Amino acid sequence: MEVANIVARMFLDRDPTQAEIAQFNDLPPAELSARLNRLEDLLAQAKSKTPKTKPKIGNGRQVSFDKKFLLKLVSGPAPDKTIEYQDTHTDSPSLGGTYFLRARHFKTGGVKLSVLRTPPNARQAIRVTLKDFPVDDALKMPELRKAAATIAMQISDGENPNAKPETEVLTGPVTLRIASHEFLIAKRGSLADRTLDNVERNLTKHLASYLDREMKDLLTVRQIAEIRATAKESCAKNPHAKGGDTGANNVLRSFRRLVNFAQAMHPDAGIPDWPAKQIKELGGMWTKENKRKSRLKINQFPRYWAALQQQPALERDFFTMLLLTGARKSELLKLTVADVDFEGGTFTFVDPKNGHDHVLALTGTLRALLCRRIEARGLTKAERSRKEFSTWRLFRLDARTTTNRIIKATTTEELAGIKITPHDCRRTFANTAAYACDLNKERIAALLNHLTGQTVTNEYMGEAEIEEIRADLEAIEIQIMKRVEADSE
Repeated sequence: MEVANIVARMFLDRDPTQAEIAQFNDLPPAELSARLNRLEDLLAQAKSKTPKTKPKIGNGRQVSFDKKFLLKLVSGPAPDKTIEYQDTHTDSPSLGGTYFLRARHFKTGGVKLSVLRTPPNARQAIRVTLKDFPVDDALKMPELRKAAATIAMQISDGENPNAKPETEVLTGPVTLRIASHEFLIAKRGSLADRTLDNVERNLTKHLASYLDREMKDLLTVRQIAEIRATAKESCAKNPHAKGGDTGANNVLRSFRRLVNFAQAMHPDAGIPDWPAKQIKELGGMWTKENKRKSRLKINQFPRYWAALQQQPALERDFFTMLLLTGARKSELLKLTVADVDFEGGTFTFVDPKNGHDHVLALTGTLRALLCRRIEARGLTKAERSRKEFSTWRLFRLDARTTTNRIIKATTTEELAGIKITPHDCRRTFANTAAYACDLNKERIAALLNHLTGQTVTNEYMGEAEIEEIRADLEAIEIQIMKRVEADSE
């Protein structure tokens, strides 16, 4: 057997270069054959130890993608909920064997391909949808893998393929499209991503027919009323938008925000002021929105808690922590291994809604709960501090599904089910703190991370010590458990 053929069999993932073949020229063919035999024996042993079934990750699965598998997803039955598949195949050893190519199978039956990868030193992964690769008979796997690898490498180098180039300059009359483009560029970094996404979605989905109209022509009362009617109709048709009137209010707020920005950016463009006075004189066009006040009533605690204990451990711990900390759902979903300091007895919600990191104390219950979550991710005590595990999130779930299961579990012939959303848990926490623990508003605001007006007195008072926060959280937990056990005594 020629040296080149033997060496070629030793390089399983690619063809060897001439320089690599030359390194083996001085070795006798018999020794090369022996090396190859040892390599093949090792591969056979490894293959025999490989589990036949791939483990599930989150609500997704690991699969080696091929065209047949992807087409089978499209032609097969739609799942009850979105399932994400991870591609275990990689032609790029430099990518570290991470499964960045994803396929999401939606409840509608559709399948979308994307790349999901976390940039270096970042807390959140970036998803890039592969719009040029629809799953159909024309799909070419080599081209798909090449494009996915290119995007994955861009993300690894710190680039965001989804980011729009800030150097792009739009000229001409100040249209709604130009104003929105400038707003999104100018406010990137100062406003939360979800706020910017909300403004962009409101304009592109609900006011698409107005994007190329000049701003100065859209600010008569008649035009604003027309815009609101268009937004209301669009929101009513979109299952993912807020309801008609509430959604229209949301779109109109984004539009008004854009008007104020465009006026400041283009003072000579003749953009008139928002006609607030005229709108008010005509009876207004804003629909009154009743603020949500729902929370757990005292007599509902035992029934809700019993239903919560029947849920899977992840969902049970998630809602328990919401009740005992008053955290926002988004804060808890972003909580990572690195955010929990067991030695210091604290955990931190990083970059919450108001932009100020929120540090809370670990009570005995919270410490045990978070230990359980970290162990569920398969991390030992020594691995918690390792950099590659520090960004692992402790809670990954669909809270809406759990809410619906609890409604079903608490429904009886005599009583309706208890519908408690994650934010209702936050209101329940605040109510318990105020009326069962008699905490003042300043201390409750500090626990909820609500910003209050700064005065000289506030500056003198400073922030609460961590032990004081721990005492407050323990007092609230005691009162919540008293309500839970009220009917069982």
